[in-house]
Amino acid sequence: MDATRGQRWSLKSDVIDVVFNLDIADGVPVATAIVCLGANGKALGPPLPLGESSGDDAVTAVPNRADAARVHLAKLPAELERLVFVIALMEREPAARGTLRAVRGGQVVLHDGEELHHLRVDGSEFATSTSASFVEIYRKGGWRAWFAADGWTTGDEGALARYAIPSRDWPPPPPRPSGGGVGRGGPIAPIPPVGSGPSVGPERAARLPRMASPSLEKPTPATMTPAVSMVLVSTPNGPANGTAFFVTPGGLAVTCAHVVHDATEILLLAEGEKDPRRARVRAIDMGADLALIAPEDHDGVLHWLDVAPPSVSRGLGIEVGLFGYPLGSKLGLSLTYSQGVVNSTRQHNDVKVLQIDAGAAPGSSGGPVFQRSDGRVIAVLTSGLVNGPAGMLVNFALDLSHAWKAGWFVD
Repeated sequence: MDATRGQRWSLKSDVIDVVFNLDIADGVPVATAIVCLGANGKALGPPLPLGESSGDDAVTAVPNRADAARVHLAKLPAELERLVFVIALMEREPAARGTLRAVRGGQVVLHDGEELHHLRVDGSEFATSTSASFVEIYRKGGWRAWFAADGWTTGDEGALARYAIPSRDWPPPPPRPSGGGVGRGGPIAPIPPVGSGPSVGPERAARLPRMASPSLEKPTPATMTPAVSMVLVSTPNGPANGTAFFVTPGGLAVTCAHVVHDATEILLLAEGEKDPRRARVRAIDMGADLALIAPEDHDGVLHWLDVAPPSVSRGLGIEVGLFGYPLGSKLGLSLTYSQGVVNSTRQHNDVKVLQIDAGAAPGSSGGPVFQRSDGRVIAVLTSGLVNGPAGMLVNFALDLSHAWKAGWFVD
């Protein structure tokens, strides 16, 4: 739900995610951090950069995102009364600093269980401010939150004085390599808290065909494209897009939960088709960022991809390809193919995640990651980041073995 500056509410969940989806002018160094305050309103220590974890794990990073923090309310120390999320320009010399007008737009999102609170941000509101507080989580008969969005027109001295922060600790340290969900093209998309969201399975497990559609007797990138679809969604924040791929002749398609979870309308536009088909969500797992969708017309499809069973290895060095509609709202409806290798695997909340070096961009979320040797899909692209000044691409994909484990698929 959209929120306004000054709005307050009681928190319902013990795990809260705060995400800064901001459009910042190129070349302007900005840091976002958390200030922990005691009962006297003074800082209990140096600001904690967003995307890093506190020593007691009361505040942790959100997987694959450097622009978000996860707060575990039950783990916060007794002496802590308030968490203040602040943003600051990082130039060390005051004379070299600009103002927060460099924030051209975007939103700050607070995930409270199943509820999403959005505050739209316009840098022009901050006049000559070089720092600002955006979100506060505080104790008052339980944990509460509010969107402050207060800029300090007195410069950084205002923040230092208000919270008794030593000047050596301000501005906050530079952020780690930037990250974020590959998400949607167009409007910035909030990413659901991994491992804390609801899971709604299909009415019955989907029986996957033993092979791909007849057109894929010899799967190549060119012959696989008709089974891939752009996902066009309408949301309370405007239109957006992602990627999906069909896995049954009945038209069941796999995508990411964050592509469709808040959609008021879902359209599927398969590659090579001219007319989109209205679709609905059949199953969703917010924790794993996985969803099944299908056309409402029940007409089925002529092309689908072969999903590799859990017995197929997803080890290091596997050569993979992926499809997606990167930046669909800006680059048109062209499907993009890229390839790479699996260069790491990791486990998170009982979900296996593959790290791949194939390139992707916003709009590719939900795209199939398949073995180039036989075209069988092993994972679905979920998120990515750009690592360091060299700009090395790193993307993450959910191992589709999870769908079998969750009881969504059967052979």
